[in-house]
Amino acid sequence: IENQRTLKESENRYREAFKQIEDEVNERRKTEEKLRKSEERFREMAEHISEAFWLYDWNKREVIYTSPAYEDIWGRPLKELYAREAEWNESVHPDDLEYARASFQKIIQTGGGEKREYRIVRPDGSVRWVSDRGFAIRDENGQVVRIAGIAEDITERKRAEVALRESEERFRELAELMPETIFEVNLEGQLTFVNRNAYNYFGYTQADLKRGLSSFSMIIPADRDRAKDNFTRILSGEQTGINEYTALRKDGATFPVMIYSAPIFKDGNPVGLRGFVIDITDRKTSEEERRKLEVQFQQAQRFEALGTLAGGIAHDFNNLLMNIQGNTSLMLFELNNAHPHFEILKNIEKQVKSGAQLTRQMLGYARKGKFNVKPVDLNQIVDESAETFRRTRKEITIEREFENDLFSIAADEGQIEQVLLNLYVNAADAMPGGGKLILRTQNQTHLNIKSDQYRPEPGNYVRLIISDTGSGMDKSTLERIFDPFFTTKEMGGGTGLGLASVYGIIKNHDGYIDVESEIGRGTTFTIF
Repeated sequence: IENQRTLKESENRYREAFKQIEDEVNERRKTEEKLRKSEERFREMAEHISEAFWLYDWNKREVIYTSPAYEDIWGRPLKELYAREAEWNESVHPDDLEYARASFQKIIQTGGGEKREYRIVRPDGSVRWVSDRGFAIRDENGQVVRIAGIAEDITERKRAEVALRESEERFRELAELMPETIFEVNLEGQLTFVNRNAYNYFGYTQADLKRGLSSFSMIIPADRDRAKDNFTRILSGEQTGINEYTALRKDGATFPVMIYSAPIFKDGNPVGLRGFVIDITDRKTSEEERRKLEVQFQQAQRFEALGTLAGGIAHDFNNLLMNIQGNTSLMLFELNNAHPHFEILKNIEKQVKSGAQLTRQMLGYARKGKFNVKPVDLNQIVDESAETFRRTRKEITIEREFENDLFSIAADEGQIEQVLLNLYVNAADAMPGGGKLILRTQNQTHLNIKSDQYRPEPGNYVRLIISDTGSGMDKSTLERIFDPFFTTKEMGGGTGLGLASVYGIIKNHDGYIDVESEIGRGTTFTIF
């Protein structure tokens, strides 16, 4: 009985041991099944992706697994790789081999994860670009046992990058060859690129650009709000066409420009503007020259018409005066001083003489007066006439700045004296409380004569400058100052022929006259 009980206990222990072994076997089978299914899923995934997945045994220095995409990328059969008939580095381009080896070793040191790009040479001789990323796998002791990685063919991307780089290089070469300014700015208006001519036009340096340079600072303040508004409109897709601004150089100088720009897009979103700047100084100068010529032509026509009118009136008026003078002289010849009409007739005779003086002024404006032209010394005429005028207007200080060895001028001395007297009187009227009259003479040539109103004939000239410190004139008065019968004086205070005759006499002497004046800053007449 005791032996039977011992045997039964022994059988129970064996049954429990067998049961435990059976459970362990079943569990292992389940684990192996899960691992098999996991490997199947991995292989299914690895064999259907376009990238080449690889697994490398670091200790044995051999490839454990590589996905089929390897054959598409490298153009080599997998069996050669597994049979170790070919090493992986045999396919690397000779120029990239050193880099590829060094980067592979770096995976062991850093654990990997960084992309490395290199070229491979396929058996047919074609070259492909590969982007490869490897990761180190370590055991429980921290030792690297395997390296896993994934590689993809980036040849098309590299070609696109090369094409883009070549396109950018062509753009930059063309930009450098352009005679005008080419620029690029970011969304804040900061310049990110300019061609070489931009530095020439605006006076900035590459160091200025690197420090940060706003495109708006290169436009005068008065135009900046408009420029910023156009900047926003262009970024939003609006077409603003070519815009004109006044550009501002680093040294403060300005010049007119035309600017055209368009958005720069990246991934469908605007990231800035690109455009060109054209200096239109020459065009503006041409327009200004044309405007000056039009002004000259219009003024010449106006003066010619007024001169013709004044000349005709002067001749007719002179005939009337001569008739009155003749009859008055005949009547006075037959009367004695005691006759009641004697003084009346003498007064008529006096007024006729005043009218004759008026006629001479009108003829002077019409450039039809009689002249006794001979070489004269302008310094002497100005000095003597100024001294005579000074005695009558002691409240006015006269300053003289005469050039030595002044050129002689061909002129009628009496007519020049009339010009000087009219200008002295005009200056005195502008300085009722006293002031300063400055007289200057200088030798000049036609190259020194700059004016909007005329173009001087080539030759030598004498410049006469008559300046006062009087009340000055406004723009509307300046525009009519030489018109006959135009005067700013009250009724009876002037005929309006003084400056008109000055203009006519100067023109008839083949000369030129300019006037500059501002309210409260005096007047300057310049005669050549």
